[in-house]
Amino acid sequence: MAPIVNYQGMDLLDGGISDPIPIRKSIADGNTKNVVILTRNYGYRKKKSRFSWALGKFYKQYPHLIKTMQARYELYNTALDFIEEQEKNGNIFVFRPSIPLKVGRVERDKERLMELYNVGYNDAKRLHSNVRSWLEA
Repeated sequence: MAPIVNYQGMDLLDGGISDPIPIRKSIADGNTKNVVILTRNYGYRKKKSRFSWALGKFYKQYPHLIKTMQARYELYNTALDFIEEQEKNGNIFVFRPSIPLKVGRVERDKERLMELYNVGYNDAKRLHSNVRSWLEA
């Protein structure tokens, strides 16, 4: 539950609520070499939140926000389907963890976080020459 930020008379929240992975926006903007960095392994799909009931408590005056947040898992999964299709066609390059994560969203276990860091570091090293070749093509 993020706080609402007021900016120039508008109430704002994280844009990831309505567009979790804005790859289609990047393509629509004319970007032809998109590198996507994901935080979950290949095949991961988000599940419907078990805490949807709490949205009404925090954001009852924003019914469209509630509706969007309840559908967020579907938006995220649709974006992943698109990303996997575009990756298969060679249109985008994707970095993602090579193994499923063993950390939670607010992980504090330093050993688990270090293990995750090392997975990401080693994955990036392994894919470095591939992404360079893709970018230069």
